[in-house]
Amino acid sequence: MTPTGRVLDRQPESAGILGIFGLAVPEECGGTPVSTPCYVLITEELARGWMSLAGAAREADAGRRVGVEAGMAKLFASETAMRIALDAVRIHGGYGYSTEFDVERCFRDAPLMIVGEGTNEIQRNVIAAQLVKRGGLDA
Repeated sequence: MTPTGRVLDRQPESAGILGIFGLAVPEECGGTPVSTPCYVLITEELARGWMSLAGAAREADAGRRVGVEAGMAKLFASETAMRIALDAVRIHGGYGYSTEFDVERCFRDAPLMIVGEGTNEIQRNVIAAQLVKRGGLDA
């Protein structure tokens, strides 16, 4: 299986942890449903992230250099993870802070994706420099 396939296989699992399919909070705890607009926004963000990552993975599978594309996918995915984790905590309400729910771990871990392997601000500078170089704009 390609790296793309492994990553895409995890999408439903990740979405379920964040509570975007069906109930945010189990029925035994009140069964809070997720509103349709919220569901659509979060799903749209997830889809964009997966498409960005899948594009970079396809290029890598083809043997091409994907430093810029992978950097952009990491940047987008980490920013998206933070937004979705925050939305998930909002959806779960007080349960979002409870260690009984996986959303608490996602919310705690999301900032680590932004600062891990270089902060997103540094990542943006590296991407910009590579795009300028790729476009022949450097002096």
